[in-house]
Amino acid sequence: MAFNFTTFPVLETERLTLRALELNDAKAIFGLRTNKEVNTFITRTMLNNLSETRALIDSISNSIANNTRIFWVLESKDTAELLGTIGLKISKLRRIMQKLDMTCIQIFKRMVI
Repeated sequence: MAFNFTTFPVLETERLTLRALELNDAKAIFGLRTNKEVNTFITRTMLNNLSETRALIDSISNSIANNTRIFWVLESKDTAELLGTIGLKISKLRRIMQKLDMTCIQIFKRMVI
């Protein structure tokens, strides 16, 4: 399965816009990435300053351009506030899809037998 995010997919719900990460999100991303409550169950390196945050944003943007990752900012439609992020490495997505395929094949085999 080929992935191409040259045209970044913007998604919308009733209350949220899921959009591409931008450099002007650095302050909000820094706030999320340094919030101990937000990071309680997430293993990742804490950012120390906005410069590191901008480098992270550049790294994520490059990964998206190389089609190795997809990463959305969750933004409130009412306030335009950055509420969070969601991302996935494409290699992990492929593994998840392969596991689902194998599970479906096993279920189908049992149904036929």
